[in-house]
Amino acid sequence: MADEQTLNRIMNEYEELRISAANERKKRIEKVNKKIPRVAEIEREIFQCGMENTKRIFKNPDKADEYNRDFKENLRKLENEKSNLLKVNGISADYNKYKYKCENCSDTGYDKNGKKCKCFKQKLINAAYSVSNIEETIKTQNFDTFSFDYYSKDVISMNSAPLARGEKVRVIKGPLTGLVGELVTVDGKSKIAVRLNMLGCACADMPVGYVEPVRF
Repeated sequence: MADEQTLNRIMNEYEELRISAANERKKRIEKVNKKIPRVAEIEREIFQCGMENTKRIFKNPDKADEYNRDFKENLRKLENEKSNLLKVNGISADYNKYKYKCENCSDTGYDKNGKKCKCFKQKLINAAYSVSNIEETIKTQNFDTFSFDYYSKDVISMNSAPLARGEKVRVIKGPLTGLVGELVTVDGKSKIAVRLNMLGCACADMPVGYVEPVRF
């Protein structure tokens, strides 16, 4: 499990992203309203129509269907007018929507099913890289510069099943030179494993001659 400090830091990052998204949305709305004052008037009219429709239904519930039809027709006209104004002025119709860095989880870390988002998992991996002291190595020796002259295309894998502790080793050859991990055996193959909090292990096929023991 990731420690509480790491989780709190990640959740604070998400909160900052949401605040930033809200501020940017506010700026876009203010800019559009300043450029096209009628858009702001339409938004107020839509709100007022909704309030008035609710009051009418509350006073005379038997006519709810009739009132709702009237409201929907007025709403359609107002929205069409707004849409045309935006189009004429070259403004995207979604200018007033929140623009999150991760649309999948709306910068909360969890998707609509309550499961950890891939961006959350990536943050945990990044934290694990930092803790494992391999962040600097990955800046220059990463999967963007990965060479299949050394490894086959499916050598990198995630292993969520528990792995027995292996010998502490350091990679001395190939594109992952400098990486420190554990030498383990998975399905009869030698692999170097890096344990990632909450995600299991990232494993890469590794010839024994490509590593050396880490002495303490």
